Amino acid sequence: MGIFSKKSVHILNTIKNEAEQNILLWKCPVEDFNTNSVLIVNPSEQALFYKNGNLVDVIGEGRHELTTENYPFLSDLRNLLSGGESTYNCKIIFVRKNMSMEILWGTGGPIQLRDPIQGIMTSILGRGSYKIKIDNAPLFINTVLGHVDSFEPDDLSKYFSNQFAQIIKSTISKLILASNEEILGICAKLDDFSSAISSSIKDVFSNIGLILDNFSISSLEIPEDDPNRQKLEFAYAQKREKGIMGDDYNLIKSMEIMQNLSKNEGAGGGVASA
Repeated sequence: MGIFSKKSVHILNTIKNEAEQNILLWKCPVEDFNTNSVLIVNPSEQALFYKNGNLVDVIGEGRHELTTENYPFLSDLRNLLSGGESTYNCKIIFVRKNMSMEILWGTGGPIQLRDPIQGIMTSILGRGSYKIKIDNAPLFINTVLGHVDSFEPDDLSKYFSNQFAQIIKSTISKLILASNEEILGICAKLDDFSSAISSSIKDVFSNIGLILDNFSISSLEIPEDDPNRQKLEFAYAQKREKGIMGDDYNLIKSMEIMQNLSKNEGAGGGVASA
């Protein structure tokens, strides 16, 4: 990479993505370029040119000689002469379109909701991860540019966490309430629930130029300190027991009650005999 320096102005002759392989977006730190610079865009990458916050052009993979003959828009970007050579000034952002970025998510605090079957108020904690790919780079960058300027992985992770945590929590609540299943039963079906949430939120990502590549739940549970956890566990166990016993459930339970009464002298012989 050649760098021309004069009076603290750095003119880049070769422009390429120098970010680490795990970085989805990388903004070139230099903004002054020679009009005869070479732009190298690797396979599955795009280079986006911005001037005064506006997208000027999107250039695909390959080796590109940035001359006004090849790219007429460069003539509109000229802003100074340095060392006898014409230059232009703009921001260039490299985008890796085929790379997935994994984002961890969590509900943070418990989600307060009522068990759809038992009607008992309780709470849910959840965590997991999702992967995204960039589908429409200009749309995505225009959406996040006001929030994230450096495009570092940590910055993007924070952006996603802030933007989508509430959406995920809200989606979990709606799906649980609409499921007509007990919460403890749903917590045992993480794969099914992950698929349902993925289907519900993929359009949210699509609207900002992203593809939701994968969504997973690693944990969905009632907190140990929830005062109603024991009530729900007891009710859930009873329901499962009834499902296993079928029509014999009421008869078996009646026999158990009578056996307990017969062992209790305080219950009176009449009741035990009955």
